[in-house]
Amino acid sequence: MSTAEHPDALTRRIEQLAAASSDDPEGEGAAVAALVGALRAEIGAVRAELGSLRSETGAVRSDLDGLGGRLTGSVAASRSETGTLVRRVAELSARVDGVGGRVEDVRNGLPSLTRELREGLETRSEEHT
Repeated sequence: MSTAEHPDALTRRIEQLAAASSDDPEGEGAAVAALVGALRAEIGAVRAELGSLRSETGAVRSDLDGLGGRLTGSVAASRSETGTLVRRVAELSARVDGVGGRVEDVRNGLPSLTRELREGLETRSEEHT
């Protein structure tokens, strides 16, 4: 499940936690609210990182498209340039793979981050009850 498919599910859960924290005894609600604020900041940072990765991927794709067009003309004009262009395409392909790996790492890390934060909030609530 991606945030693009259900963008409000996480926001609703955060708001529920914030509302629940206001019903807690004095002091505990502020701690939970601070944790929720930290969670929101972390999610914002992850979203910004994903946006940055998407931009990088778009730039690399544009480079690859441009190189593909140049490669066609270069092969017709000169065989000696083909090796250079193939190496550049391979380098760009490696960059795309690297960006894809970073996106995959972020995607794989989000469930554990969510689980750890949820467990931390539950533990915090249990300690103060």
